[in-house]
Amino acid sequence: MKFLIADHYYSKFLSQFVTRHPELSSLSYEKHLRQLLNEQFGTADFYSHALRALGHEVDDVIVNYDSLQEKWAKENKLRNQTILERFINLVWQNCPYLSSRKASPCQLAILSSQIQDFRPDVLYIQIPTYLPTSYLHEIKKYTKLIVGQIASPLPPFHNFSGFDLMITSLPHFVDKFNQMGLKAEYLPLCFDPRVLSNNPPKRIYPITFVGSFFYMHSNWLSTLSKVAQVAKLKIWGSPDPKLSAYQGEAWGSDMYSILQKSQITLNRHSVVAGEFANNMRLFEATGCGAMLLTDHKSNLSDFFVDGKEIVSYSSETDLVKKIKYYLAHPAKRNIIARAGQVRTLKDHTYQVRMKQLINIIERYL
Repeated sequence: MKFLIADHYYSKFLSQFVTRHPELSSLSYEKHLRQLLNEQFGTADFYSHALRALGHEVDDVIVNYDSLQEKWAKENKLRNQTILERFINLVWQNCPYLSSRKASPCQLAILSSQIQDFRPDVLYIQIPTYLPTSYLHEIKKYTKLIVGQIASPLPPFHNFSGFDLMITSLPHFVDKFNQMGLKAEYLPLCFDPRVLSNNPPKRIYPITFVGSFFYMHSNWLSTLSKVAQVAKLKIWGSPDPKLSAYQGEAWGSDMYSILQKSQITLNRHSVVAGEFANNMRLFEATGCGAMLLTDHKSNLSDFFVDGKEIVSYSSETDLVKKIKYYLAHPAKRNIIARAGQVRTLKDHTYQVRMKQLINIIERYL
């Protein structure tokens, strides 16, 4: 089976990546893409690597990384942009509201050429709201199945009719999509063991929080402030929460390094998760061997044994109490952390999830 995986990266991360790697301009498209995927940002090549291991042919495309996409266009001898097209693209790039939400005409044109060139059986779109519905209808003739993956808030009034199937790690989203008349399937998130260091670093951080503050419950910052009063808390994320424990942003391999240096990592689900356990940190933290301390959710037992593989908290008071306890009892903490890592590496890897994804896809082809 042939998959084309279309993704979208944060513009701030891409800017930092370009700054750190001045050699990029001299690289071919393939080497440039490999350099980017090696940063382990987002889902990186986690899908494609696992799918290839299962015998499938896969290409990764970062739709909004213009310099990389334009390199592909040049190497594949696409016609040069007209002056008007260059002007429109320049305006698009310099309008954050537009560029962060919708693909530019230039981005769509290059993606269309990539789809026509590769002719995938499955076009797997990690950013379903970024591509216009009309565009999806236009490219249907070049692929057998258009799949959208989403685990973030659904924008009001967005038309998802261009997708043949929606994949979501939020159980309640399946019903929402069904009510819209769309086919949808549940697929939990997971972890790629390749991010682990060959020489595990010392766990120098007693307690950490790594994550976004968007869509969080309003009292989470207050909770972190109280945690910082009783423990040596370190915080990485965006935007800046204006707390003294804040260390800056951490993405990709930098984030995994922090988790591998953490004794305890805190997790708090965003509002969109509702009563369900669903975010990457569940599997990233446990996969990296930190003890996960997460807010309790109704389906948490589907993934981990509470108190043996992870620890959940039910309130701010309960959280602070458990932080104090497990910092004071390192042997118990380490047993739970190790059990959580073993569980994730056994049941929650991309190798496992991609087998589940293939079983789903085959029912719709």
